[in-house]
Amino acid sequence: MKRDLYEVLGVKKNASPEELKSAFRNLAKKYHPDVYQGDKKEAEEKFKEIGTAYKVLSDPEQRRRYDAYGFDGLKGGGRGAGGFEGSFDFEDVFSDLFGDFFGFGGQRAGRRSRAAHGDDIRNDIEISFEEAAFDTKQKIEVSRKEICDECSGEGIKPGTSRVSCSSCGGKGKIRQSSGFFSMVRTCPSCAGEGSVAEELCAECGGNRVKLKRKKIEVNVPAGVSHGSYLKLSGEGHTGLRGGASGDLYVVINIRPHEIFRREGDDIVME
Repeated sequence: MKRDLYEVLGVKKNASPEELKSAFRNLAKKYHPDVYQGDKKEAEEKFKEIGTAYKVLSDPEQRRRYDAYGFDGLKGGGRGAGGFEGSFDFEDVFSDLFGDFFGFGGQRAGRRSRAAHGDDIRNDIEISFEEAAFDTKQKIEVSRKEICDECSGEGIKPGTSRVSCSSCGGKGKIRQSSGFFSMVRTCPSCAGEGSVAEELCAECGGNRVKLKRKKIEVNVPAGVSHGSYLKLSGEGHTGLRGGASGDLYVVINIRPHEIFRREGDDIVME
């Protein structure tokens, strides 16, 4: 038995168009198969269900007929309004609400082709009680992802090129039909980029980046507290396709002193 469409979206029968849109957005973000962490099949079914509910209730004429006659009022497409059992496409609905958030949006490149911000790095250091009381410099070594020198971050073997993905025709998205509607998803073959490597870079395996060790000098200010951190902007993992690098967070751990301890900004002798 089909669930009530208002119940599917979790709204009242007198919900305004804005309330319908807000409920749909929240549920679509939660159950989209590309981001849902649970059972993918369950997510797809739920995603279709909420998409159907919003498609009907966001259309004034279909909503009027549904309110009056239930699902029977959506059959046959009376008065030219379009039948519930006909074939319709949700791509326009998702594109209007989310843009490219889930890979929707006509011929535009998929989301993975956009600039990707580099991840942050955490590095813990330990300093003495005396070092924490005065300015000190600490040299640390971190492993971070940097652009591959061999392929300059392209992920392909030098001298070769990227070719259009045959699975999606270069669109970065694929259309999956199920029942009476179709859904657009990120192409798994090219990860939404629309192109694939003719031959992968042997140095980075197509990852565009390689882990490298880098030595960094950290200036630790006087009076630093145990458990506090210093942020070094741009010293994290390198971003991709022009994206900014992440940050490096240096967490300070202070070794206890045999005689002194700190209370706020004061030093107390045991």
